[in-house]
Amino acid sequence: PAQVAAHPRMAIVIDDLGEDMALAQALAELPVPVAFSVWPDSSHAREAARLAREKGLDLLVHQPMEPRGYPKVNPGRNPLVTSMSRERIQSMVASSLDKVPGAKGLNNHMGSRFTEDGTALRAVLEVLKARDMFFLDSMTTGRSAGKREAARLGVAFHSRDVFLDDVVRTDAAARQLVLAERLALTTGRAVVIGHPHPETLAALRAWVKTRDTRVAVVAVGSLPPE
Repeated sequence: PAQVAAHPRMAIVIDDLGEDMALAQALAELPVPVAFSVWPDSSHAREAARLAREKGLDLLVHQPMEPRGYPKVNPGRNPLVTSMSRERIQSMVASSLDKVPGAKGLNNHMGSRFTEDGTALRAVLEVLKARDMFFLDSMTTGRSAGKREAARLGVAFHSRDVFLDDVVRTDAAARQLVLAERLALTTGRAVVIGHPHPETLAALRAWVKTRDTRVAVVAVGSLPPE
């Protein structure tokens, strides 16, 4: 960019962790911080959470939420759905948080319908507020109520800017990392979400050797809330 923002920062979050621990270990060994977003009902949720804590990485709960097309479109085990009562939603969120000890925040898996429902999402955010946790909106819909409801409750809010691997190829993920760098240089910040694919790991390993060092790679929870 012709004009670079002051102190540009970029945060990288990897969703869907808790199954492939070898890939999680490789992500943890990258020379830049990568936040772990862990499935609460995954086979190795506690192990992945422990690895993130030991490495000093931000840890999030990756909470399945109702998408459009549910139940034909399946968000995974124990999703939050809009037809649930406030009490049921909050009980399920509390259970998810307990399964990922040390989590600082929560982000949604799918959830294009759930995150548009302000009442349903408010029930989630109330639990996060009580535990002093942040909400990262994966932005699976442009009509998410996340920012509005988080502001009403005083919950720290962040939103995803770039998906790394909608196209699961190393070259595609590499281009997305450069896109995120440019966004950070222009606006001052970029939040990137990827997934535990070997192709994504390969792109990250290559990128850290050539990345634009004007952009600081930081923990997502350290960014100023939006």
